[in-house]
Amino acid sequence: MRDLSATTPEDYLPPARPTVSFPIGFIEEEVTMTILPDASIEDTEVFEISIHDPSDGNLGEVNKATVYLYDPPSMCIFLT
Repeated sequence: MRDLSATTPEDYLPPARPTVSFPIGFIEEEVTMTILPDASIEDTEVFEISIHDPSDGNLGEVNKATVYLYDPPSMCIFLT
């Protein structure tokens, strides 16, 4: 993870499992993070999630997602 305008632990908490393992044959895995509420309305904040250093296999072209946190917290958008 990389903080941009959003920061941990003020805006979000990193996943409990920083390392994700993909079972053989799987191409997707879920990562759960906690988005924290703000005391006041703020501008949109951003952080990145990336995958790297595969122990076996190839990551392909998409290896990161940008997460946008909107206030009020109505939604988050993930872009690759």
